[in-house]
Amino acid sequence: MEIKVRPFNKNDYPDLVRIWNEAYPEYRSTENEVEYYDQHEDPRTKQAKFMAEKDGQVVGTGEFFQLGEWFHPRKFFIDITVLKQFRNQGVGSALYQTLLDALKPFDPILIRSRVREGYEEGRAFLEHRGFKQEFVEWESRLDVSNFDFRSFSGLLESLESQGFILKTYRDLEEDSQRDEKLFYLWREIFRDVPFPDPPTGIPFETLLERVKGPGFLPDGFFIMVKDGEYVGLSNLIKWESDPLWTTGLTGVRRDYRKKGIALALKICAIRYARERGVPEIKTWNASYNQAMLSLNQKLGFRKHSSWTTFAKLLTGKPDHFGE
Repeated sequence: MEIKVRPFNKNDYPDLVRIWNEAYPEYRSTENEVEYYDQHEDPRTKQAKFMAEKDGQVVGTGEFFQLGEWFHPRKFFIDITVLKQFRNQGVGSALYQTLLDALKPFDPILIRSRVREGYEEGRAFLEHRGFKQEFVEWESRLDVSNFDFRSFSGLLESLESQGFILKTYRDLEEDSQRDEKLFYLWREIFRDVPFPDPPTGIPFETLLERVKGPGFLPDGFFIMVKDGEYVGLSNLIKWESDPLWTTGLTGVRRDYRKKGIALALKICAIRYARERGVPEIKTWNASYNQAMLSLNQKLGFRKHSSWTTFAKLLTGKPDHFGE
């Protein structure tokens, strides 16, 4: 039985999403979501998808991509997903070799891949090929229906007495500089989001397109304002096929931290979700992001599962790796 790997085309979105949703039923996606974000990648980054067929049936997918927020021209992520009944039959290996061949023109020095907790086949696949564990991200979930707001009463009022005003993205539509202010706030917050590589930021237009993509909630995007300046944010995302909402980015400018702003923003987001009948909120934090992990634990988030990032050094020596 022949395995054929070919480049992805636009007609493959149904198969791509079907394979992903079967492999990760807790993280279902839609064709609209995947295609939208494919079309709004950071223009600096490189990415490509491939489809694996066996006897004419699409049975797996593979892709390489780069992260605009931590862009490095010679560092890439790869992802390989194979239908369960076709695993251990050479499909993953064929996709992996195709990805390596496709990456050669870019002279990569490091490739990464992520594996969800419990997916031991994926871990073994990477370790067999020389990948080593780099860091862990925890998915945490909060039971919104049983959240006790009384434990945090008075926090928002205290901030208001200091001149901080809570607004939503929609509230600020009369601010002609809203998007520019949001961009610079987002960029400053991302400077301190833990990651092995230094932050680079993404272009203004790309950020806005990605923030306003499927799942954007203009009334669930909270921004703390002081004297017309945006100093903190926390946003919720409502995915098209997931009853659970996701916390996107929560953060505060460096000179306004340790005032309870991030806590107040997240509480407002939790209230917004509960008022709309959302059963749970989920979020992700790297294991070394102790500040946000502690904040989420204080709010009652509980660890649900982990995703481990593995890395393989191909050539050279990136500063952070293996030291």
